[in-house]
Amino acid sequence: MSPEGYGQIAGRGAGDIGAVGGLVCASMKATAWCWLVGSGWLLGAVLPAQPFEHALQAYKAAMQRPALYKRTMARVGLVNTGDPRALEWMRKDYDRPELPEEFVRSLAVTLAAGRFTDARYAEAWEDWRSKQDDADDVWLWYHAMRVAELAEPGVWRSVATSREPASLRVAALDAGRRASATPLPSGEDLSTLTAVLDSRSARGVEQEWLYEAVLEWFAGQNASADSLTPEQRALLLRIADFLGDRRRTPRSRLALSRCFARVLDCEDFGPDADLWISLLADVSKDERAVRIAKARAGITHTFFGIPEHGQRICYLIDASDSMLEPLTPREREALMPLTGQGAKPAKPRDDASDRAERAIDWDRVESRFDAARELLILTLQALPEDREFCVVLFGTDAQCLAATPRLVKAKDDAVDDACAELRMIRPGPQAENRPHGTLRGETNLHGAFLVAYRTTDRKPVYEDAHVDAKAFAGGCDTIFLLSDGAPNWDDFDALDSNDGRMAGDPETGKTYEYDGDLLWYGPFIHPQYLLPDLARYQLLRRCSIHAVGLGEADYGFLERVANLGHGRTLKIGVAGN
Repeated sequence: MSPEGYGQIAGRGAGDIGAVGGLVCASMKATAWCWLVGSGWLLGAVLPAQPFEHALQAYKAAMQRPALYKRTMARVGLVNTGDPRALEWMRKDYDRPELPEEFVRSLAVTLAAGRFTDARYAEAWEDWRSKQDDADDVWLWYHAMRVAELAEPGVWRSVATSREPASLRVAALDAGRRASATPLPSGEDLSTLTAVLDSRSARGVEQEWLYEAVLEWFAGQNASADSLTPEQRALLLRIADFLGDRRRTPRSRLALSRCFARVLDCEDFGPDADLWISLLADVSKDERAVRIAKARAGITHTFFGIPEHGQRICYLIDASDSMLEPLTPREREALMPLTGQGAKPAKPRDDASDRAERAIDWDRVESRFDAARELLILTLQALPEDREFCVVLFGTDAQCLAATPRLVKAKDDAVDDACAELRMIRPGPQAENRPHGTLRGETNLHGAFLVAYRTTDRKPVYEDAHVDAKAFAGGCDTIFLLSDGAPNWDDFDALDSNDGRMAGDPETGKTYEYDGDLLWYGPFIHPQYLLPDLARYQLLRRCSIHAVGLGEADYGFLERVANLGHGRTLKIGVAGN
C-alpha cells in the first residue's frame, strides 16, 4: 500500500478506526460515508521520510486543495522529512494561515513541536515567537519556551516577569515548570514566582491566569505540605487569600481550589479559602490529616462519588450511530452483581463507576445511548439550583439541546425541559451496515469540545475562545463526556477529489471500488491532533474534565482526555472492572 493509502466505504457510524482520514462519497451522501486508510502520512509513522524537495512539491500542490485533511497530510509529509526548512514552512503557514485560520495555526505549531524540539532549533523558535506576540499566540509561545529552556535553562524567568500579554507569560511559567528538576520551587525560581504575583501589569482574568499558573508549580511534584519551607508556605497562603477574594471569577476560584487539592493530595473541597488556609497551616502531619478528614465529611455534592464543585457544567453526550449498539451479554453479566444477580466481579470495581451503574434503571436500557441518557438524566435531576448547565448532543455535528442553548440555571423547568428533550430522542431507520438503526451519524468529539468551550451564559464565543475574556467570565468550568468510542469526524469536512479507487465502511471494513469525489473530514479525528488542540484550550481555561465510557470504549483514549482536566474516567457496563 502506498503512503497515500486507499479510500474505503463508510456507513454513518462511530467506532475506533485508528489512523484513518474520513470522507464522504459526493454522489452517495445520503447512504455512504468514506474514509482513507494509510497511516504512512502520520507524524512518527514508520514509513521512510520522503526527500525534502519531493515533500515540498507535494505540499505546494496540496495547498490548493479544499480539504484541510489533505493539506494537513502534506504538512505532515513535509515535517516528517526532518529537514529544518520544514520548520520555516510551518512558520509561514502560521503567519499567513488559510481558513480555518485558528486551527491551521494550531496544527502548524503542533506539527513543528512534534519534530523540531531539541536545543539546536531554539534560535528558530525564538525568532518565530518574537514576531508573534499577541495574546492568542499562547500555543506557539508555550512550545517555543519549552525549546528555549533546553538551550538556556531559566530563560522563562525573564518572560514570566515581563510586560508581555498575560497569556504569553503563562506559557513561559508552564514551560519553566515542566523543565524544573526540583519537587518544589525554591531559590531563584521561587523569587520569580513571587515577582509574578507582585506584578501590577495584569488585571481581571489575566491576573487570574498568572495566579493559577504560579500555583501549578506546587501541584503534582511529589511533594507534601509537610515539606514546605516558610517562603513556599507564605506564597501558597497568599494565593489562598487571592482565592477568597470575591472579586475573582467563579471559574478561577474553582481552578485554584482544584489545584490546591493536588498540592495537598486530597479531595477537592471547593473554593472555601479559609479551609485551604487551615490545611496549609504549619501543623503536624497528624493534625493536617484530621483537618482533611473533617473537610471530607462535609462534601455534599458529588458525581457518583467524585467530588465536583463545578458551577457551570457542560455535558457532552455521544449520539453517534454506534451508541445504538445493544449491551452485549458479557456487559449484562458484568452488571448483574450490581443488581443482586450473578457472581461477584473478578476484579474490584472503581467506586464511582460502581455507584453510577447502581443508580441506572437497567430495565430502561437496551443500548449504550440508553445507558448514557439515563445516567445524564439522573445527574441533571440531582443538580443544585445554583448550578448552570448545558447539554451538547454530538454525532456528525455537535450542538446544544434546544432546552439549553446556553448555560442555564438548573431550576426545575430547565432540567425538566432538557430531560424531556433527551427522552424524545429515538433511533432512526436501519441503514446499510447499521442493523440497530441510526442516530446522529459519526463521532465528532472535537466539535463537541469546541461547543463546550465556546458556550457561555450569553452569546457563544466563536473565535479564539481559548483566550477571549468573555469565554472565561461566562463559560463552563466543568465538562463531562459520555461516549462509547474514539472520534471519527470533526467540523472541517470538505468536498475534494478521490486519490484512489476504493471506498469503504470504517465500522465493518467492507470495501468497494469508487473513484468519485469524496467529502473528507479534517485532521482532528486523530488523537495526535485532537488532544494537543484540547490542551491548547486547557492551557488557560483549566476546566475539570471527566469522561464516562460506555461498553467497549477506548478507555486509554478517554483517560487521556480526562487527564487534560485532571479528571476521572468512569467505566459503565464493562466486564472485569
